[in-house]
Amino acid sequence: AELADVIDMTKPPMPLSEKLSHEKELLGFYISGHPMNEFAPFDALLKIMPDLDKVRRIKKAPFRVCGVISGVKRRFTKKDKKPWASFLLSTRDGESYSFNMFPTAYESYKDVLGENVCLCISGDIRYDNGEIRYNVESAAPMAETVAGQATDVTWVIDAYNDAENFVRRLSHCIHDGEQDRSIMHHVLIRVNETDYMSVDLDFKSAFDKDKFADLKKESAFLKLDAKIKAFEPKTRKFEFRRRTTN
Repeated sequence: AELADVIDMTKPPMPLSEKLSHEKELLGFYISGHPMNEFAPFDALLKIMPDLDKVRRIKKAPFRVCGVISGVKRRFTKKDKKPWASFLLSTRDGESYSFNMFPTAYESYKDVLGENVCLCISGDIRYDNGEIRYNVESAAPMAETVAGQATDVTWVIDAYNDAENFVRRLSHCIHDGEQDRSIMHHVLIRVNETDYMSVDLDFKSAFDKDKFADLKKESAFLKLDAKIKAFEPKTRKFEFRRRTTN
């Protein structure tokens, strides 16, 4: 059969996210890319994963990691029948983690859980009874996380591959829209293998994964560097009361 008889060529191409979802469902792995590619390099910068040997010594440490989740299983506690969930998270660099989201966290973040959803997960790693356990305290969509955590990006581009057009496109993308502008943009132009020229720009924008993805497709684009806010793990607050005696 002709290709046109098998595929409806009149319809627009399938979005990459949907295509990747089908690949994972049918094959068990991705072929056309990874769902987290559009969040590079932010996912790597956001990752805080302590050494497990250290966790075994101190018993508990905070973590933060980004990836695509799968195998979501919603359950109920045996004692009081409160809902909780377990799921797997796969990172862009091929690591995989098994997480538990217990009732308190589940009540707050149950709505963001779903198959093939890209999330930023934070919580604590605990060493109990000879086992390492990952307990989730918060979960947020990647786009929302990057928008709230990224402070600066530096676009590294090739001086001899339509650099002027890239800067023009960057300006248009940044100034298109009235969203909250929290990310400062910088441009670094590679002149040769060792020399770079910095271009001072007064550009700030919100994070838009589609616009960032379009800029990465430009012929002048080489890589994207970024800075994020310092990691501030959640800590429990304890109330101390002075004991009085009669």
